[in-house]
Amino acid sequence: MARQRRPPSPTRYCTCREPDDHTPMIACDGGCDDWYHTRCVGLEAEDFQRIREYICPKCETETKKTTWLPRCRREGCKRAREPGKGRLFPKYCFGCANEVVERGKEEYVRAVWERGLYWV
Repeated sequence: MARQRRPPSPTRYCTCREPDDHTPMIACDGGCDDWYHTRCVGLEAEDFQRIREYICPKCETETKKTTWLPRCRREGCKRAREPGKGRLFPKYCFGCANEVVERGKEEYVRAVWERGLYWV
């Protein structure tokens, strides 16, 4: 998983050769271990959760590239899907899966109530 902690300052980092200015930075997992401001390499804050391994432009090759976790399939969500066997809704992130379950429970209860399929 790509490292997202802060490097110590005042060392110069990134392609811009600026110090750590307390904006998000990411370390290259490709071997150079250089740090980059996310804005300088075209990453947004919400991209962090989906990066499995970040490879900087200097280390990138035909076969060595940044790898991403799959995105939640709910429209508008940019979070990573929850991996793993046996997950009830493996195509959604944890938050969206919970919303789907809650909405499903409400629809089920409403259908049972409307059809009179309950016992008192």
